[in-house]
Order: sequence, then C-alpha cells, then structure tokens
Amino acid sequence: MLTDFASLSYTDQFVFLQPNHETIAMSIPTSAKRYTNKEVADLLMLVGDILQILEANRFRIIAFQNAAEAIKNYPQDINAIYADGKLQEIAGVGKGIAGAVGELLREGIVVEFEELKRQVPPGVVAMMQVPDMGPKKARRLWQELSINSIDELKAAAEAGKLRELKGFGAKSEEKILKGIELLSKRGDERMPIGVARPLALSIIDGLRAGLPAGTLQRIEAAGSLRRWKETIGDVDILCVSDQPAAVMAAFQSLLQVADVTHAGETKSSVILANGLQVDLRVVEGASWGAALQYFSGSKEHNVPIRDLALRRGWSLNEYCLTATGSGEAPAGEERFFAEEADLYAFLGLDWVPPELRENRGEIQAARTHKQNWSNFRTFAASCTAIAPGVMAPPASKRWPNKHGPAAINIGRCVITASAWVWSAGWIVSACTNKLRKSRASINVILMRALTSVYCAAQKSRFWVTGHSACPMQYWPNWT
Repeated sequence: MLTDFASLSYTDQFVFLQPNHETIAMSIPTSAKRYTNKEVADLLMLVGDILQILEANRFRIIAFQNAAEAIKNYPQDINAIYADGKLQEIAGVGKGIAGAVGELLREGIVVEFEELKRQVPPGVVAMMQVPDMGPKKARRLWQELSINSIDELKAAAEAGKLRELKGFGAKSEEKILKGIELLSKRGDERMPIGVARPLALSIIDGLRAGLPAGTLQRIEAAGSLRRWKETIGDVDILCVSDQPAAVMAAFQSLLQVADVTHAGETKSSVILANGLQVDLRVVEGASWGAALQYFSGSKEHNVPIRDLALRRGWSLNEYCLTATGSGEAPAGEERFFAEEADLYAFLGLDWVPPELRENRGEIQAARTHKQNWSNFRTFAASCTAIAPGVMAPPASKRWPNKHGPAAINIGRCVITASAWVWSAGWIVSACTNKLRKSRASINVILMRALTSVYCAAQKSRFWVTGHSACPMQYWPNWT
C-alpha cells in the first residue's frame, strides 16, 4: 500500500524549520494535536526530503535527517522532553531544530511551513519513496514532465514518456516500474514470524557463507523477531566485525535482496523480494551488549530501563552508558558492555529474556533476583506458533528434562495426571450419558475423547521430555 500524502493536510505533511529559532520551554503545549516521536521524526524527515528536492545546503539536510533519526529512536516522550526544556539534550537536535520542534508541539504548525507548501507538491516528495528515485530525478520529472505523484509516474513509465528526458531510457522506465511494484509490496502489513524468521536466518547464513571465516565475530537477529512476536514489521540484524565494509558489500549482494534502499559504512537497509525490509548494523564488540539490548526493544521496556539509568546518573544509548555528572562518575565517562547481562547487572537487574520485555512487571521482578528465567523462556518458546520443521525452538530454549526444582516436577505430574483424568471423563461421558443422543453426537464426543487422549499423551511427553510432536497452541481448548 502506497502512502497517500496528497490525502493528508499540509500540517501533517511538512514542517519547515529555520536555524535561528530559540528553544522555548513550556509546561503545557497548546496544540490540539499531541505529536508522537515518530510523527515529529517523520515530519523532520519530510523537510529533509523537500530540501533535497530544492537543492538546499547539504549540511542542513543532514542536520534534519540526523535529528529525525534521533527523535524517532529516543526512548522518552518528545512532549515530556519539550516540557522540561531539554530538546537540545537529544543528540543531533541543535538550537534551531529544537526551537522549531517546540513551535510544532506548542502551536501544531511551524509558520514557515506555508512557504514549502507553495514550493513543492506533496506527491513529488512521495515519489522519493520509490527505490532508486533520488531527489534529482524527482525534481527533473516534476519540472520537465509535470509529474506530480507516484500514480502519474507509473502511467508515464508505462506509456514510455520518461525516455523523452535526457538520461532516461527504456531500462530506466523498467527499473522505475519495478521500484513502484516493490514499494507497493512493502505496505504497513506485518509478516507472520513463521515466514519472517526463516528469511532472517537465511540472511544470516548467507552472510556467514559469503564472508571469510572470522569476519563475523557475532551476529544475531534483534527487534520483534528476537522477542518472538507473532508478527514482524521489519527485520533488524546486528553483528560484530572489524571489516564493516566487507560485511555491507556481502549483505547488499545477497541473492535474497531485491533492492538496496540505504548503503552506509556500518548500516544498510534492503528490501527482499517479498517486500520485507531488513536492516543490518555493524557494531564494535565492546558495544554489543548495549546495542543488542537497544535494538531488541520493546520501546515499552526500554523507556523505563533508560529512566532507571538516568536516576543512577547514566545516559543509555545503543552504544554505551555515558555519565551525566549527577552521580559518582564524572560527566562524560563511558561504560561499555560486551554482554547484555553485564548491562542489566550494572543497573541492578537480572538479565530479562527478550520475550518478556514488554514493561509488564518484568523489570520489577528482575530487581528481586529471584526469577528462574530459563524455565519461562523454555515454556514460552514451546508455546510459540511453530511451523513444523522450520521454527522448532533450539534445545537451549526447551524445558530442562530433569533439572527443574522439585515444585516444578510436582507441577508436571499434577498437570499430566489432570490431563489423563479429563480424557477419561470424556470417554465415560461418551459411553454412558450421551448414548441416547444421535449417532452424529456420539461420533463427535468420541472424536473429542480420542483427541483428548492424544493430547494428554503429548502433554505427558512435553512435561517429561521438554518437547512435543504437537505444538501446544494446536491443542483443542477442551483438553
């Protein structure tokens, strides 16, 4: 699904920011709309796109892009930061951008926005979403062929009108049409984990196979995939390597890649043939723990973790902890963590499994140092919707065979016994009380009874061996 920018009001499309604005702190914004971090970031990114089309100063464009990325990934609510007068404390947000963001949050619009409205049609900015359609191409198509939207661009390419421009030919039209098709596949739909996980693992395997041994010291999928969410928006992969250029080149040349949307020194983004976006980041080994924690999420979990760090005098980002000066450590001192567990321990917490990171009590539980997370991880992995033969949880995620506490072993016995008693109850019901009903009803009851026996056997196998031939989510609710 393509983003229809033309259907949005210009207030929701653009914010024009001047570098001479001053930061104005107000406790209560007067804007009727309360902007989220993502909305502010999207507006700033759109401003950067417009400035690219207008061929503005490239350093100013980079400033908007950096500020947008910083605000998008910032763990705290932008409205609260503005109310405290601390917008400029966000890395990448300078005085001018902070002033304009404050005006947006306070008034719901920035005055200079009307100027951009008159200069660039919103559909031209939307055209930059098409892979390989940079600002210069969008500007030429707009000014020389009067193409003002993606739909008009597609129609012109199909009619062979683009080749009228110098530098455009039949291959250019074919590539643009392919890019529009890829863009339409992206949409906003999330992909089932049973589809996304094998793709992510194939990317990781492809990198390992395509690079010399030792190039990748560590590599792992992060984001909602690592948290084993039912659906995935895009895939984040982190790795440690002292040869980031070689890793980026190998990543961009994988067979699964249909298009490269961003190619940087330590980060690249690609679109797979099915429209799934995959981001790869290379970090230093010393930053692995902080990076893995940051990019695994969720946002709901990371916000209180960062608040906890701030209360202890540290600012946490995707690379390290930096002393704020409010604690014992001098301002600017950095602490790096090679492992996630070390980061959590530094904050006085037990390591929290990614599956639990939803800010639903896991942080409070981690403070008690009394949790047996391994048991939960095994149970959660066994309950995950599994495509047989594709996503079976590894042995490390299965319930320990014999090593659980006595209480857990007793619980296994009780549950297993209950399952068999329940099955016996169905059989007795089928053979006595229900005999007066029709043959069809008896058949249904007997089928349920047999299913219950089977599931009871699988439950017994699961609680004793730690795995089952039939995943738990497929067990009927009457068992």
